[in-house]
Amino acid sequence: MKWKIICGIICLVGMPELFAQQPDSILLRGREIISKQLEHLEEKSEAGIDLSELTADLDYFLENPLNLNEADKSELKKLVFLTGIQIKNLVDYRKKYGTFYSIYELKAIDGLGQNTLEKIMPFVVVRPVIKTSFNHQRLLRGKHELILRYQRKLGTPAGYSIPADSLQAEKSGSFYLGDPNRYYLRYRYKVYNKLSIGLLAEKDPGELFFNMPSYLAASIKEQMDRPTGFDFYSFHLGFEDLGWIRKIVLGDYHVRFGQGLVLWSGLSFSGGSDPSTLKRYAPGISPNTSVNEGLFMRGGALGMAWKKLELSLFYSRRKTDANIVNRNSIEEASSLPSGGYHRTLNELQDKNAMLQQHYGGHITYSHEHFRLGMTAFRTVFDIDLVRDEKPSNIFRFRGRENLNAGIDFDILLKRTNLFGELACSINGGWAILAGLTHNTDNGSIMTILYREYRREYQNFMAQAYGKRDGNANERGIRIAMEVPLFRTFVVQISADHYTYPWLTSRNINTFRGQDHYVLLSYRPARNTELNLRYRYKNGDIKNKDNLSWIDELSNEKKHNFRFMLRYAVSSYFSFKSQAEYTLINSGNPVDRSRGGMILQDVYCHPPDIPLKIIFRYALFNTDGYGSRIYAYENDVLYASSMPAYYGKGFRYYVLIRYSPRKWLDTWLRFSMTNYTDRKTVGSGLEEMEGNKVPEVKVQLRIRL
Repeated sequence: MKWKIICGIICLVGMPELFAQQPDSILLRGREIISKQLEHLEEKSEAGIDLSELTADLDYFLENPLNLNEADKSELKKLVFLTGIQIKNLVDYRKKYGTFYSIYELKAIDGLGQNTLEKIMPFVVVRPVIKTSFNHQRLLRGKHELILRYQRKLGTPAGYSIPADSLQAEKSGSFYLGDPNRYYLRYRYKVYNKLSIGLLAEKDPGELFFNMPSYLAASIKEQMDRPTGFDFYSFHLGFEDLGWIRKIVLGDYHVRFGQGLVLWSGLSFSGGSDPSTLKRYAPGISPNTSVNEGLFMRGGALGMAWKKLELSLFYSRRKTDANIVNRNSIEEASSLPSGGYHRTLNELQDKNAMLQQHYGGHITYSHEHFRLGMTAFRTVFDIDLVRDEKPSNIFRFRGRENLNAGIDFDILLKRTNLFGELACSINGGWAILAGLTHNTDNGSIMTILYREYRREYQNFMAQAYGKRDGNANERGIRIAMEVPLFRTFVVQISADHYTYPWLTSRNINTFRGQDHYVLLSYRPARNTELNLRYRYKNGDIKNKDNLSWIDELSNEKKHNFRFMLRYAVSSYFSFKSQAEYTLINSGNPVDRSRGGMILQDVYCHPPDIPLKIIFRYALFNTDGYGSRIYAYENDVLYASSMPAYYGKGFRYYVLIRYSPRKWLDTWLRFSMTNYTDRKTVGSGLEEMEGNKVPEVKVQLRIRL
């Protein structure tokens, strides 16, 4: 092993560009890495889902790097870029040789290749371990963090045009009840890893705030309760490491076990371009820190451990949104909206219309290189959930109660990690996911993931890897590889072949698809990075010209090319250039669609001034929404932005961060999308006159 250490140090001395970076360049590199992990979630971002839940840990580590000399396995797993084998090798190395004296020692660890090191570098640090004794008086000496955010589109969508009093009852679903402002409040008090108290509150644009507006007619007011301030509140109280009690969370929380095939509340990085992210590291019980209104538990959860056994128990009881219909004087739910919007009277009437309960647990037996777990939980509604009578709904859940159970495993060999999960529902449906990750000494990683989710499988809390929500009616296999070439090249390759054996709501026939991905990264110097990416997708789609009950299908092929150059002129000034082109071909020249976009990012940090500025200017030209292009944008802390560029026009934004004090941070973000091919923007209640969409966002953070 000594010769490996010596060779590793020699190699690193010859490669100072890997680690000799200024803080600002490290920050930008970290943001770029985060953006790549979110790319496959572009449609969720466009739908308004809060992706900050996924980036919260990485955002925290960017500002408070994880000390590799004291990080345990659970903290290392939060980096998401490390495989199980790499985490094991890192911990074993530290046990054998003691604490790290330099970041350069990481190169001597088996399987930690150059590309993996570059991905974790912005989020980690090596420093001496400072041992501190903990006593109960320290519970009053924690850290406070308060975040206040204001956001608004400066235009006036059609939904804010209020009809006359006499017409409001008739058009109750055609206008918003509240103002166009978005308000966000987040407070958290933490004491090491012992105590956490958190409060979240949010009001979406169009929702009511504290007062009942005077412009609403009496016929509308009598159908609503008085507003209670923010539309959504979330609170949690959590304790950790209390002897054999590992975790206690009261209030709002998440439970995540196995690979997400039985129980996984919230979101996951799984599915990104990196082969290391295909396997999930379940954190078990954790407090809720996002404003996704339908993706959390509310009640209490307890985690216990004794020697090699861990037991988690939870109970959740909360009201959820539901579309209620009356059939034969009996109330039933026809759907469960998950957007969390309560802007119109119709949406407000769906708010908290159904009582939902979840209760169950998870038990795990862990050995040094082996883990086996079992999960079981029951779902209970207070009214029946019904479905429309159409072929795609034959196997979907109906009724009030469901029971899900399954087993998961994780086996670590010398260079290979085997993992998977088998799940079933009370109706006899089942689903399976199995995979392996293999590491080589030079840092190459390969992951193979097979999934078969039967059409009969029913689960409201399944979030395993897949192309469809719900983890049912899908079969597929994905292979992903990451291979370092020479000293400056890294290649990522991914192929996913999948099928939907039964009918879906969008297709009356079975569906087959493919998703291929190739990324070539080149780093000729410490301040320069070039990426070339090609993505190919194909799948069967409906033939629009056919009006028969059984749809004919045509194969749609989508090609996407991207070139990116990131260059740091100095420690205070850098830029990123990106060009992207999309071609969609369904076999009919008339249906061919193209799209292109170029963008320029500029980052500036004036010396000796606590001010950071990021500016972007983008030009886009696509044939329509089908050939849209997504691009990740830098945003305020704990917020995400990944808009869809379509049509013709340009977009720019400027993000300013000013930190006049160590305990105070402020952000100002202004964005503008200007379309040159239309006179109105948006559709439905979001339609606006004119061709511009300006938006402003202001955020304040206080840390004490």
